[in-house]
Amino acid sequence: MDFVVETERGPVAIEVKSSQRCDPRSGAGLGRFRSEHPETRSAWDVYCGARALQVGDLRVLPWKTFLRQLAEGAIVGRW
Repeated sequence: MDFVVETERGPVAIEVKSSQRCDPRSGAGLGRFRSEHPETRSAWDVYCGARALQVGDLRVLPWKTFLRQLAEGAIVGRW
């Protein structure tokens, strides 16, 4: 499931997966989106794994961590 959230500082791309593993190829779609939309501020891959990871400039977070950071305003800013 993919989302693009428009913010005052630019779009934020989010991809949500049910996988418990992070595969380097899993961020290919977000990478393609970012190359086509260079104004994208950040990209997040959300998965069911246990560790936060960084794959290039893609941030990969477990879903619980992502939701906590989203509520805190760290992903797209304050609502």
